[in-house]
Amino acid sequence: MIGHAPETLVVAALKADPQVVALIGTRIYPIQDLPQAPTLPALTYQRITRVGDPLLDSPGHMEDVRLQVNCLAPTFGAVRTLANAVQAALDGKDFSTLEVGISPRLDGNRDLPTELQEGSTLARIHGFSMDFVVTAAEAA
Repeated sequence: MIGHAPETLVVAALKADPQVVALIGTRIYPIQDLPQAPTLPALTYQRITRVGDPLLDSPGHMEDVRLQVNCLAPTFGAVRTLANAVQAALDGKDFSTLEVGISPRLDGNRDLPTELQEGSTLARIHGFSMDFVVTAAEAA
């Protein structure tokens, strides 16, 4: 098992991307921590699956993690702008630390149902979900 959570590195990469930061600031949340009435636009993320070979749980092994990133915004146009920025920041890029390297690639996307924002009859939340397969490898 990779010692450093790949989603931590993905979030760090998003927080370091000037285009993403210009749109959302620091509003990147694990999906369960999204505030009830969030300031939009924002991102949520969650790990969907982990695929690794338990026989290779030693330094230098690799694993794939499916990470879902959800873009949330008050308008359809804003959510698409945010999704394009996230894709540009992550898809096909390589990121590394001293402990681990990751390489996310977009594996699918879809519109999320539009929801009314909590406590309002007018404010809507538009969503767009992207699945990234993140290949992570520990440094030897």
